[in-house]
Amino acid sequence: TLSHELVHMYDYCTTNIDFNNLEHLACAEIRAANIADCRSPISSTFSGESGINFLSEHSTCVKSRAVRSVKIIAGVPESVASKAVNTVFTKCYPDMEPVGRRCYQRRDEMRAYKEYHHFF
Repeated sequence: TLSHELVHMYDYCTTNIDFNNLEHLACAEIRAANIADCRSPISSTFSGESGINFLSEHSTCVKSRAVRSVKIIAGVPESVASKAVNTVFTKCYPDMEPVGRRCYQRRDEMRAYKEYHHFF
């Protein structure tokens, strides 16, 4: 989605990211999945998760999407992609910039929009 790619653009513009480095790529994919992709219980269903308890499965959704993306983009086996994601997950999962929060509903998006002036 566009929001997923915008997270990557933000990373590219604000950090010294090397998309050829698997750990950098894994972190970027974790952040994009966290902020843009795994936003609702149905996201967990599409990623192969049950979606029954969304809050406890959110990190699983993020991990599975990040592993899938790293595997495809880098052209590496799933075990290598999974190792890269697990290595940086604890550091990258809580990073919510530039949005500042997970936006599960439209009101969350509007709240983040109204707070943008705090960051500039």
